[in-house]
Amino acid sequence: MNGFCQRLCAVAGLLLSGFAHAAPVGAGNGDSEALVLAGRALYRGELPFSAPSRLQGVALPATHCSQCHGPRGGARQEAGVRVPAIQWQPLMQASDGLPAYRSSTQVLQAIGRGQGRQGQALAAPMPQFALTTAEQQALLAYLRVVGTDAQPIAGVTAERVVVASVL
Repeated sequence: MNGFCQRLCAVAGLLLSGFAHAAPVGAGNGDSEALVLAGRALYRGELPFSAPSRLQGVALPATHCSQCHGPRGGARQEAGVRVPAIQWQPLMQASDGLPAYRSSTQVLQAIGRGQGRQGQALAAPMPQFALTTAEQQALLAYLRVVGTDAQPIAGVTAERVVVASVL
């Protein structure tokens, strides 16, 4: 089994186990490396969400965060639509005349219900994700580090560095 498959199986195992050994959601920068890596796999679409995302009630196949928010979660334009930053610091600060998100619960309401900072509906391109508790924990852990120096670098872990070349 190649390295990618091994990592994908390990992340899948973490999701299926409910992260029994992972740090609690409120751990902030203390989130376990495994939890952050599982969140990264979900964010980047390397591991599918347990249920399809929905946009105005219609199931969307294989949707993941980085498709619109990019690999570092920063604000950008996508198909003529302004996509907001979803890095933790910008989420927790007032932006564009809107107050800051006040909690992880509020961030999860945006992801799951499409409910914004003041309870208003998010723009139509933002799908809603029916996340399991394990997926919520993993995604929140990754959102706390995406776009920062703490963001895990693909192929680099404490135990090894994976190097590849394309000919």
